Amino acid sequence: LRYGCLLCFDEFRHARPEIMTAWNPVGDSGKLVLPQNNNEVIQAHADFRTFATMNPIEGYSGGQDINQATSDRFAMALEATYLPEVGEVRCIQEQSGINNPAVARQFVQLANDLRNLKSQHDLESDTSTRMLVDMMKATTDLSVAEIVEFLMIGRYQPHERELIKTTARARLSDY
Repeated sequence: LRYGCLLCFDEFRHARPEIMTAWNPVGDSGKLVLPQNNNEVIQAHADFRTFATMNPIEGYSGGQDINQATSDRFAMALEATYLPEVGEVRCIQEQSGINNPAVARQFVQLANDLRNLKSQHDLESDTSTRMLVDMMKATTDLSVAEIVEFLMIGRYQPHERELIKTTARARLSDY
């Protein structure tokens, strides 16, 4: 704030409400009052910028909703989606350290099938790239069937698990 840096609030939906509320004046006037420091007022440098990352407001459980007053202090809202299949295949191989394009492609295709089911409201839970990275790492010790059973199924709601298994059977050659 003082020196013109970029400030990123990562996982903003998990910030304490009093932090979000205390930040509102910075979005309005560029000033931050520090009551614990004898009411020191810090004026934002002209180059200071702030942004926040968070999971989607719709369809994601975890964290708290951002109130309108706080949301209004951000000039833009950008939505990021999952990488295209080729990019996500490359990504999960790089992040896992496991170079197996055939298995990576199957995992990404399964994830995209499940994401489509979520967009159609047949599932509530999402299938994250992070989960696919974990699944790729597990290929050194487990079969694809074991990976689905031990790493994937338990991350979904109990009422979703049969649909996950059915979808995995339709997509994966080894399940």
